[in-house]
Amino acid sequence: MKQAQWIDQGIRLGNRFHYRKKNPWRHNALNLSIFSAMLAGIGTTIAAGRHVQHWLYVPIAAAVLGIMFFAMIILVVHEASHDMFVISYDRDRARRWNRRFGWLVSIPFGINYRRHWEEGHHTHHIHPLEPDDPQTANLWTGRRLVREIVLMLVVPGYVLLWNPSRKYKTERWVGPVNVVFWSSLLAALCMHDAWMSAVAIVFGFGVLGALNQIKGSLEHGGPVGFESNRNLRSRTSLFALRHLLMPFNISLHFEHHLNYCVPWYDLGRYHHSLVEATPEPLRAYIYNTRIIDQLMGRVGTFPEDMRHLVVVDRDESARVAHVIGH
Repeated sequence: MKQAQWIDQGIRLGNRFHYRKKNPWRHNALNLSIFSAMLAGIGTTIAAGRHVQHWLYVPIAAAVLGIMFFAMIILVVHEASHDMFVISYDRDRARRWNRRFGWLVSIPFGINYRRHWEEGHHTHHIHPLEPDDPQTANLWTGRRLVREIVLMLVVPGYVLLWNPSRKYKTERWVGPVNVVFWSSLLAALCMHDAWMSAVAIVFGFGVLGALNQIKGSLEHGGPVGFESNRNLRSRTSLFALRHLLMPFNISLHFEHHLNYCVPWYDLGRYHHSLVEATPEPLRAYIYNTRIIDQLMGRVGTFPEDMRHLVVVDRDESARVAHVIGH
């Protein structure tokens, strides 16, 4: 069997926006400027806890910190795993710098960058939601999803129990370094009358965890994860607050899985091109606007009378990587 023609066309449409076609100076200046701004924003939010003596500071600061933590992982760790947080005409140099930035941001969050992202995220794209995919731990929907989100938001430290990097037997130094880093920072804040900042950081991690659970459920949760065609095991989610809650176009996930070499800032343009190439009957299933239904596991996969539009080739993963030219 052959892969559906519109899928091949969609992959090739993404090559127009391939990161290798970007100007490294402009690309790197954009990403590094945003990264620097986020670091400054995190520092300012934490520092404000010493001066804003009001109980509202904690929930507001926790939300701000959680969103910025989440955004920083998406921008730096996720893009670096695709060798496109920073780019260079020298691919080996780019890979070295992406690895450095990936580790820099991963360590404070207890992430084993090499195993879970540099290696694991590549597997996730080639074999999404298959037995060898290490990134399948946050695909809950319905009551289980609601339960985990509530626990992460209201129980301090609960989110620490959910860390997929704990399963890896290499780079075990990451955990102790992570503990020392945050313990030292929280202790220093408390010693300098900024205990509210320390509390906000703790609950900020809960916000980070909750957003990550929502992200996974929107991307691959429910029946979509069991789709026979690997290229259709991800869903794009379109909603009013997506730029705030799912920053850097991470909710344009069908597009990202179809061609994972498109930088975050071009996913919007890729999306518009791809919608036109997608058969009209499939659009409502791929580009989802029923967000609550998706989170509750009520959004199904393609009806049988549309199966002829998603015909699959048994070896499509290798062919897709070839078409992308990664």
